[in-house]
Amino acid sequence: LVDAIGDVMEDKQLFLACLNMIDYHVETSQRGIQHKIVSLLVKHLNPARARDALRSDVIPRTLRAYNSQPAAFQPLLLELLQKVVLHGAKMIDIDSLLSLCNSSYREIQD
Repeated sequence: LVDAIGDVMEDKQLFLACLNMIDYHVETSQRGIQHKIVSLLVKHLNPARARDALRSDVIPRTLRAYNSQPAAFQPLLLELLQKVVLHGAKMIDIDSLLSLCNSSYREIQD
């Protein structure tokens, strides 16, 4: 996985396909792999991929995932939101920004 992340981050479609991992509810035995994939995406997120993520509605998708994924996955989802906001700030629409501010989770609001 670590060797492949460069290829993933260079290819918009491959990145978006991997980003779909935030939406999946996997078996307990597979959660480590899911976490590793999303963690690598977050670690290597760049402005171009952040813009692609925003175009794919990553903010509402991540907020839904935050509600439904196991608690151990939530810090990674929060980090994803933070990096997307950091790298894609110029593209965030008002509705997405308001949804972050109105989240029922204090850590997302902050």
